[in-house]
Amino acid sequence: AQRARELDAFDQQNHGAVPQYSNDSRNRNQDKNGFHGANSVKTTSFEEEALRTMKAFWLPSATPEATVKVEAPSSHTTCPEGNEKLKMKSLFPIYLTEDTSEGDRGSLDKIYLCPSCKVTLTNTLTLVAVSSCGHVFCKKCADKFLAVDKVCLECSKGCKGRDLVQLEKGGTGFAGHDEGLVATDFKHLGSGSGLGLVRPSSKV
Repeated sequence: AQRARELDAFDQQNHGAVPQYSNDSRNRNQDKNGFHGANSVKTTSFEEEALRTMKAFWLPSATPEATVKVEAPSSHTTCPEGNEKLKMKSLFPIYLTEDTSEGDRGSLDKIYLCPSCKVTLTNTLTLVAVSSCGHVFCKKCADKFLAVDKVCLECSKGCKGRDLVQLEKGGTGFAGHDEGLVATDFKHLGSGSGLGLVRPSSKV
């Protein structure tokens, strides 16, 4: 009976415009969860239970506080590309062939070439370094000569297939390039602007 009265009071508070009081003033005073008007701040036990069991995850009061776990940073130096541990014995210096045909240049204006084909090394080319000696070549020369002859073209030092290390290229002025570039839109380009194929709208 008490549960039914609470449900009835809850329904009147949410759907009724005018409060309904019982003739028995003693029962009304004893009922602490009764209807107290539209501006009442009191809630029934049914409302309290509904608030506890409601699954409104967007409410700040219903969102549980996540425990923050701070892990200790790793003391090892890792590779930014493969997240592998780096050791001093696995690192090697690289030597770029400088272009000296136009005289002395500043340190920021130096131009470097491929020792084999003499092409200028830029951030748009794929470069390969030989770990046994450190010389840097373009990928075309590395695939055509180094991978076949197993000898560095600059110092004639022997090298194996695992000694050819591809260098990571720097960024360009475009948002995407190389293997990561994926076409998302196709536009057929032909002669002219294509406006001649558009029919003019007729006026009524």
